[in-house]
Amino acid sequence: GQIALKTGDMEVAVKNFQEAVTIREGLVAQDPSNLQNTEYVAHAHDWLGRAYSQDGQLDSAVAHYERACYAYSELANRQPDVADRVYDATRCQSNLAAAHMKFHTQDHDACARVLLEEAYQALASLRADGHLAYRQKRFDALADGIQTNLRLLEKPPEQR
Repeated sequence: GQIALKTGDMEVAVKNFQEAVTIREGLVAQDPSNLQNTEYVAHAHDWLGRAYSQDGQLDSAVAHYERACYAYSELANRQPDVADRVYDATRCQSNLAAAHMKFHTQDHDACARVLLEEAYQALASLRADGHLAYRQKRFDALADGIQTNLRLLEKPPEQR
């Protein structure tokens, strides 16, 4: 699916990511305690959200990003000391916010703002706790992207 997404073949990308979601959700149903399966479900929904967003199917993008965010948050709650879990959750929130911003409406912009502010706070908490040392650049890039989108939200939708 990722290659199809990169080459713009949305039909193949969506089909492959939908199949991945189905397979991986089946694995979680068989063994809900297996965190790796939950992570795979989150990744599959995240990629499907990206494909739908890139294809302009924003309602579907939001729905799959929400499912991915839920799974990533579940992982972060179950493993709060694993910085990558929080990173994945905040990155997904940022992607969900970007999809909301594409609607160019006040309601969606309000959702995006809340998501971005929460994501930024989560990263700030990790930084304050000293959990970012080994992946500082990756976390800083995400924080910069969040700040950029928050600044964009200060402008009217038609000026973005």
